[in-house]
Amino acid sequence: MRPRGGFRWVNPLGASYLAVFTAVGVVGAVCGTTWIRSDMVVLTVMLLSAGGLMAGVLVAYPPPRLGWLLAACVLSAVLMAAATAGLWATVLTQRGEQVAATVVSLRDGTGKDQHRYSTLDGPDGRRIPGELKRRPGSEFDALDDPVGMVGERVTVVRDPEGLVDPRLPEELTDARSEWIIVASCSWVVIAVLCMLAGRPGTRRLRPSG
Repeated sequence: MRPRGGFRWVNPLGASYLAVFTAVGVVGAVCGTTWIRSDMVVLTVMLLSAGGLMAGVLVAYPPPRLGWLLAACVLSAVLMAAATAGLWATVLTQRGEQVAATVVSLRDGTGKDQHRYSTLDGPDGRRIPGELKRRPGSEFDALDDPVGMVGERVTVVRDPEGLVDPRLPEELTDARSEWIIVASCSWVVIAVLCMLAGRPGTRRLRPSG
């Protein structure tokens, strides 16, 4: 029984919106691995967010409260980023191997991407899937960092199955402690926004005259 004059917090349309953005976040997390080049992840997230918004609009056209839906769409990009970090952190924590790798090639990001990407060979001479992403001048990229030269060696954590990119041990420690909080908070806020977006529109009654 619906409470008199109360607000029905959970509504079917809001639940549909939440399902769409949750699915988009999961897909974005999976795509943000070695399946897509690291410097293309931002574009991928933008396209997925646009697709999620379009799917949300089509669930009920026209959407009753588009502003809340747009806010949920924007925040879903944060959810995707957190879920991506969570995916590689979880994979490398569960089955990652710490190895001494050799830098075989370097490339710089294009456009506004200021990262440096290193292709690595493992201790057995085989290529490690993916690339090691570093931002020059960051805490993980000191001036004497060996990743700055081809042929030098660097310690990384790699996934034997090649699902995620190799990472530095320090990065894994940081991501492991942060991603759960960020992803959980983002999802809760998205859920609230979706429920607000799914509320039926109110109609003002004209005074009878």
